[in-house]
Amino acid sequence: MVSDGFQSIAERTIILQSKTSDARRKVVVQLGKPYWVSEGIEAACSVVVLGDDRWPSRNIMIRGDDLLQCLELSIKFIHSILDDFAASNRVLFEDGSEMRESL
Repeated sequence: MVSDGFQSIAERTIILQSKTSDARRKVVVQLGKPYWVSEGIEAACSVVVLGDDRWPSRNIMIRGDDLLQCLELSIKFIHSILDDFAASNRVLFEDGSEMRESL
C-alpha cells in the first residue's frame, strides 16, 4: 500500500492488452516528489505501480546523489517497467492509441 506521505508529481495511466488475447488491464505508474535523505549527500524518489501483480502497490525507492539524479534514475526505471510490459502486451493510452516511446 502507498504510504500516506507519498506525493505524486507525475502519473501515467496505461492499458495493457495481452498480445495473445483481447484481455486488458489498467495500470497506473506514479512518480513521487524527490527529497533529500541526507542534505547534499543522498536524495530519493518513489515510483509506484498500481494494478499489476508483479509490482506490489508500495513505494519503490530510487536513490541518487542529488534531486536531479534520483529523478533521472526513477524515469529510467519507469522506462524499464514499460519495456517489460511491452514484451508480452500492447501498451496503450487510455484512449486506446498505442504508446510508442522507446518500446
